[in-house]
Amino acid sequence: MQWATVINEAYTTLKSPLKRAIYILKLKACDIEHNPTLPGEFLMAQIDLREELEDIGDEADGLTRLALFKAKIASGLAVLESDFAAQIDDQLAAAEQTTYKMQFMHKLYSEADRLEEKLLDY
Repeated sequence: MQWATVINEAYTTLKSPLKRAIYILKLKACDIEHNPTLPGEFLMAQIDLREELEDIGDEADGLTRLALFKAKIASGLAVLESDFAAQIDDQLAAAEQTTYKMQFMHKLYSEADRLEEKLLDY
């Protein structure tokens, strides 16, 4: 592999808070599970957010509501990123759980992006 490729991959990993968190956990010998166990309240909140996203797609003012929704998700991701930074040194299990939550929120944000493209007819 050429050095430019390695550098580009490293840049991509470090630029993304989620990818960076997963990488840091791997450095600490903590592998991410494919089906993690998360608190029920978090999962219920995820269901509510997904239902909210579905409702936005059916509304006439969908783009306005979608912008507010994406801002709410981005704010939640920022809190999780901050939590991860505070936990990674001495609360590895909590940092791992936070990373799983970041994955859920990141996927939800990506789905909101797809809905935005659909509403804009891209």
